[in-house]
Amino acid sequence: MFQINWKLKSLLYKFFEKINNDRLLNFIQKYITKRSKIDIDNIKVTWLLHDEILKKYKVKKLVEFGAGKSLEQNIFFSLNNNIKIEQLLLDVYPIIDMQLVDDAYKKISKLLKKKTRIVEDLKIFNINYIAPFKKQNIKRNFFNIVTSTNTLEHLKKKEILDFLKFCKLILKKKGIISLIIDCSDHYSHTDRKISPLNFLKFSNKEWNSKYNSKYLFQNRLRIGDYIKIFKKNKFKILQIKKSSFGKPPDNINNKYKKNLDNFILWFHVVLQK
Repeated sequence: MFQINWKLKSLLYKFFEKINNDRLLNFIQKYITKRSKIDIDNIKVTWLLHDEILKKYKVKKLVEFGAGKSLEQNIFFSLNNNIKIEQLLLDVYPIIDMQLVDDAYKKISKLLKKKTRIVEDLKIFNINYIAPFKKQNIKRNFFNIVTSTNTLEHLKKKEILDFLKFCKLILKKKGIISLIIDCSDHYSHTDRKISPLNFLKFSNKEWNSKYNSKYLFQNRLRIGDYIKIFKKNKFKILQIKKSSFGKPPDNINNKYKKNLDNFILWFHVVLQK
C-alpha cells in the first residue's frame, strides 16, 4: 500500500480543500497513489459481519450508506445471497467507478466460485445506486435494514443525528441498522510509523485547525460516544462486537486517558428501530 508521512498528507488535503478541486484529487488517488485500486485477496471480515445479520433477519430490502467507488461489499451481499436482496445504495457524491466495480465483481466471483457475466449495469446485482440523493424521494417504512461500513467516523455529530433520523423514517417497524465504525486514525493506514490512535494526542482545536479536512474528515468519536448517541435517539442495541485495543500514542490527550474503551480500533453494532 502507498505510504506517505501523515503530516504531509494532511497538508495536501488542506491544499485540495482550499482549491476545492475534487477531480484532481480523484485522479491522483486512482492513477498515482493507487488508493482506489481494488485489493481483494479474501472475503473481508466486515462483509461477513453484515452478511450474518442479513441472513439472521432474512433481509429482502437493504439500504447502504457510503457504498464507495467499487461497491465491493454490496456485490458480495448480492452474490452470496443469490441476488435475492434488493439493494439501494446511497452516496452524498457520485463517486462510483464502473471499472472498479467490474474488477471487484471478478475477484469476488472467483473467491465465491461463481461464474461472471458482462456488467452492463448494476441490475445484474439487483442494485440501484443513487448519488447525490434526496431524502424525500426514498420510500418511507419500506426497508428491512440499513448497513454502513467505515462511514460514520467521517460524519460530524449533527450529521450522525440526521442519519439516524432518516433511518427511522425509511425502516419498517423493528427494522435493523448494522454499522461498522472504524475508530482508528485513518492517517495511520498510509503511515505505518504512527500509532493507529495517533490522533488522540491532540485537542479538538489543534486537530481541526491543523490536520482535519473535508477530504478526510475524522470526528474522533469513541465507542462510548456512539453508544450514548444511539441510546439517546431511542435505538435498541441488539449486539456489539469490539475489536482488539490499539496501542495509545505517547503524550495522549488527558481527555482519552481514563477509559480503556477509547483505545478500541473498530466495532460492529446492530441497532433496532
